[in-house]
Amino acid sequence: MLSNRIFCLLFCLFLSLNMLEGQITNPDEIRKELSKRDISQEEIDKRLNERGIDINKIDASNPSELAEVEIAIQDIIAEIEAEKAYTDAQQTIEVTLDSSESLDDKDKGDVVEETKNVTIQENIPPDVKVYGQELFRKYVESEQNSSKPPANYIIGVGDEIGVAIFGPSEASFSYEIKEDGYIQPRSLGRIYLKGLTFGQAQELLKKRFARFYSFSSEEFAITINYARQITVNVVGNVLKPGSYSISAVKTAIDALALAQGPSDIGSMRKIKIVGNEGTKSLDLYKFLQNPSTENKFFLNSNDYIHVPTFDKQVNIKGAVQRPMIYELIDREGLKSLIEYAGGLTADAYSSNIQITRFVDNEKKVIDVDYSQLLATNSNFQLLNGDDILVKKQAGVVKNSVRIEGAVTYPGNFELTSGMKVTDLLNRSEVLEEAYLPIAFIQRANRDSTVSYTRLNLQEIIASPNSDNNLTLRRGDRLRIYFQSDRTTDDESNFVVRGAVQNPGTFQFGTGETVKIEDGIQIAGGVRQDAKKEFAYLIRKNAITSEPEYIRFNLDEILENPTSVDNVLLNPGDTIEVFSYKIFAEDSYVDIIGAVREPGEYQWDETLTLQDVLSLSGGVKLAAAKNRVEVFRLVVEDNQPTKTIVATLEIDKDLNVIKGDGQFSLAPYDIIAVRYIPGFNKQEMVSIQGEANYVGTYPIIEENERISDLVKRAGGLNRAAFPPAATLFRSEGNVGYVVIDLKDILKNPSSRFNITLKKGDILYIPKAQELVTIEGATRARDLYLDEVIADGKISVPFLESKNAREYVNEYAAGFADNARKGKISVQHPNGQIENTLNLGLVKIYPKIREGSTIIVPFKKEKKKKEEREPTDWGKVVANTIAQATAVITLVVLLQRIE
Repeated sequence: MLSNRIFCLLFCLFLSLNMLEGQITNPDEIRKELSKRDISQEEIDKRLNERGIDINKIDASNPSELAEVEIAIQDIIAEIEAEKAYTDAQQTIEVTLDSSESLDDKDKGDVVEETKNVTIQENIPPDVKVYGQELFRKYVESEQNSSKPPANYIIGVGDEIGVAIFGPSEASFSYEIKEDGYIQPRSLGRIYLKGLTFGQAQELLKKRFARFYSFSSEEFAITINYARQITVNVVGNVLKPGSYSISAVKTAIDALALAQGPSDIGSMRKIKIVGNEGTKSLDLYKFLQNPSTENKFFLNSNDYIHVPTFDKQVNIKGAVQRPMIYELIDREGLKSLIEYAGGLTADAYSSNIQITRFVDNEKKVIDVDYSQLLATNSNFQLLNGDDILVKKQAGVVKNSVRIEGAVTYPGNFELTSGMKVTDLLNRSEVLEEAYLPIAFIQRANRDSTVSYTRLNLQEIIASPNSDNNLTLRRGDRLRIYFQSDRTTDDESNFVVRGAVQNPGTFQFGTGETVKIEDGIQIAGGVRQDAKKEFAYLIRKNAITSEPEYIRFNLDEILENPTSVDNVLLNPGDTIEVFSYKIFAEDSYVDIIGAVREPGEYQWDETLTLQDVLSLSGGVKLAAAKNRVEVFRLVVEDNQPTKTIVATLEIDKDLNVIKGDGQFSLAPYDIIAVRYIPGFNKQEMVSIQGEANYVGTYPIIEENERISDLVKRAGGLNRAAFPPAATLFRSEGNVGYVVIDLKDILKNPSSRFNITLKKGDILYIPKAQELVTIEGATRARDLYLDEVIADGKISVPFLESKNAREYVNEYAAGFADNARKGKISVQHPNGQIENTLNLGLVKIYPKIREGSTIIVPFKKEKKKKEEREPTDWGKVVANTIAQATAVITLVVLLQRIE
């Protein structure tokens, strides 16, 4: 069970690391969060124990102990995730090798050809799990800010338009779209381009310039010399949510790439783009199949890109071109999945695709005949979590025979009609070292057994027409031995093994006598790690053939070859020389905590604490040098083990300065370098826009607020517009926070003067002198279509005016289908204020600089369907018929009674 202590620590840790996804309030949800990260509670407990921390002995009321354990848990989680990332990287290239069976393996008469099937997933980063993620993990941002965008690019304020004229009237111009949305070429007057598409702007400019210049349609071109910068917000399940400043010619794909794309739980298929123009849906799989669709997703400033959690992910592996995890939507099934995976490989077994699925808490396997699905033009629906396996066809070769052993070209050969043993020998070329009198053919029987036929290849080669030159069958295997395989007599050899320079089997020379010391010298002599106190001569008993073990003093024989122990070797004898390493336990010390390379290090008597600290990369900046603990295992004969601890202090050169200065390490010591309690790196916030000193600032005090940040940034400059200031908070995926900076600057105790958090971005825009009116007004009766092409008009700010007065004065009043009582005002800081309806009296919102007035339309009432006139003659006739039937039934029942 998850203890209350560990729950509290993990809760604080996840909160500080921005790791919480949703509101976690109990141990079960903490356990789910750990499971999602593939981290087990047991693993955390184990690694805490390795660091000498017993979670059950932690004093929950002691802040320093809690901080120490929190740092340890943070370090453990970082270790585990780093290990998993390394393991994933090692598995990026998957290689599978299918090789044929050896001659000694039993089979059913079919020969499996030796093949290598290699599946290599190239250029896919090791952290990519879901198809489509590689598009964003390898993204390189382009700095190019000039181009000829597609025809549907929307031109806006700040864009710089280039006009080029060729032919008789050769000229070139450059114009920037003004705040009012127009350019003003000399002698042409104002040309309003804001809100037009690039294609519309090209046609409009071509017509206007044609009045004063002579050119054909092909001799006129416009480009975007410089595209305006916009700020877009990427939120939801992405790796790096936040606000990004990008060129307006970039699309939603580029913005997502800056946020490194959807996370492992983020949807690739149901991404929403929310802005003033409504909501658009982005399916990245459609983009991957047809990249030209990217041009449909240009962005406007302050647009939101929201990546929700996926609904359905399935994993396909085996014989497909791109085995990965894929996200499916709506009613996409097996056919769509295989299409996304690049199709089946040439050796795929499509008649039996296996789908593993959890049904009613049980894992079940479903077999699907994909070939039949294609033939009938049907599909198989998949569920979230399905695991699909496409098997490969069995690589069985049926028209071959095999030869092994003493030939130049061993392996499989094609079986032709009437093929004999000599034909196979000619193809494979028998070596001179071959032993021809004895060879064997292994042949499979129909009852799944095998039989061996002995051949004399010497006679067969001499007489190819003899009956001994057998006709080969499918699956036959011919084994030819080397001469050395048949002539070596183990009884004429002796063996030297163990701690010698060249262990091996050695032959006696003719009439040669060899003693133990001679045999050791023939094997190159003993190694430095040889244990010279004793060695063994292993000899077979001449009567029982059981091994006898003769112990001798190796050191004495090497120093005095005339020793009586230096006996003559017999054929088949074995000399065994032991190494000290066999009898020595593998001793090590372990270092944990605030060092750069924690882990185990081989122990030696010369190893000091300074050596271990140096080998582990030295201590970290956060290390508490006054608290280095060494845990030692005390082992006494026939007594239970116990652990003692020594607390030491080290200096910057890793020398022990407090405690035992001559401290020496022992096998199995655990060195724990503690972290400084409460050690944290600087947490940074940012102020942007119209402040005197914009940039990034560290949070100095624990409760530092917005007003403190503005004061540290030198206050606001003259162009600042405090009412439109915004605060973006990335911690916990909060997003934008509504504030009133004007109120904050007047009154530091304002409820809007909130405490700053790590990663906060305070943005103060320039002064906004205009008010925007949009919706159900009569503005079209008052202005040209070019002025209100996008359904909006911008007018000067008048103090002390409400929304109704603005509509009446600037927009010619309300349209007939306007909902006057539902007027709303969006203030520049994002706050929305609605009309207060008190029955006969309506209180309209007051307008601020930069506000937008929205007049909604009335909903159209559905027309009632016209009913056909009632035919009362039919109604009366049906009623009489039903009544007659009831009376008849009553009379019949009375007669029966």
